[in-house]
Amino acid sequence: MIKQKINFSLVLVLLATLTPAAWAAEINAVLEWSDLRKLGTTVSGKISKVMVRPGMKVKKDDALILLDQRNFDVRVQESHAAMDHARLLMEEAQREQDRAIELYDRTVLSDYDRQQADIGLASAKAVFSKAKADYERARLDKEYSQLNAPYDAVVLNVYVAPGEVVVNETESRVMLEIARADEMLVTTTLDGNQIASLENGQKIDAAFREQWIQGEIHSLSMNDKGYQLAVKVAVQPSDNARAGEASAVRLPQ
Repeated sequence: MIKQKINFSLVLVLLATLTPAAWAAEINAVLEWSDLRKLGTTVSGKISKVMVRPGMKVKKDDALILLDQRNFDVRVQESHAAMDHARLLMEEAQREQDRAIELYDRTVLSDYDRQQADIGLASAKAVFSKAKADYERARLDKEYSQLNAPYDAVVLNVYVAPGEVVVNETESRVMLEIARADEMLVTTTLDGNQIASLENGQKIDAAFREQWIQGEIHSLSMNDKGYQLAVKVAVQPSDNARAGEASAVRLPQ
């Protein structure tokens, strides 16, 4: 009988040694949005289209909001025409300099006239450089007039509507709010002892709808209650995961 008790105790010790995860502490947690972003454009204009509504899922690079394109198209055309004109003037200034060099070498052109040709070409190049920069800026403004999804996302809030005018001269106005559709954060508050053995990037088990899945520690930060642990877990967009859902994490001993 004593021998059986000893053997049973040895089995328990071996199980504890071989399967430490089974004895890890389980801590209640909640789901939070991952990579939460508030988006807006860097240019001003009138909103032409809002393609999304709260709750919708979008793919990376999908169009979300579009400003009226007419003013941006006009600026692109004007700046392109100005750049073409500046290029012609620069090419003519180059020919003038070539002629001035030839005449100067033949000693039929004064030093002053030779320098004027150089100055004319330098000025024409500067005008062309500015015109080219204006054209690139106009193209960028047109590109920024359409707000696209930076990743596969779920739309959380939309703060604008077609017909509204946004003025972003001093600060970009927030137009909508999104988060990742394929990823969530499992968050909980821990004390100093619990967090001692954890580090960013460490693999850790987290619960998602009564199933344990492997996640990765995204961040370890302080708050007024202790230390906040955030574990990044992959989900399917079709799961329709939402912030506030109950979850849990397993802490290694």
